Order: sequence, then structure tokens, then C-alpha cells
Amino acid sequence: MARGSVCRVRRSYLPPLLLLSAIWGSSYMFIKVGARDFSPAALASGLVVWGRRPAAAVPKL
Repeated sequence: MARGSVCRVRRSYLPPLLLLSAIWGSSYMFIKVGARDFSPAALASGLVVWGRRPAAAVPKL
């Protein structure tokens, strides 16, 4: 890689990165709590339903 081709990380990147890490990490926390409180079938169904929501928001072409 050429010298100077990688940009420096600025402090302005910190809030979006923290938000992304909170969103990403919370999914694992919810799975851990769900595995303790729900049956495997209910947990799998819930994950499929919640995972389908973003795809349903995209218009069909």
C-alpha cells in the first residue's frame, strides 16, 4: 500500500462507531437473554421475523 493512502481516524468518527457497536452488541445480548427465557423454536421464529423486517422495507423491483 502506498504511503499516505490510509486516512487517519478522526474524533468525529467516534459517535457513529459507538452507536454501531451498541447496536451490534445489543443483538448478542438479546440472543443471550432470549436463549435463557424462550424456547428454541420461539427464539428462532423471533429472529426470523425480526430479520425479515429490513428486507420487507425494501421495495420490490
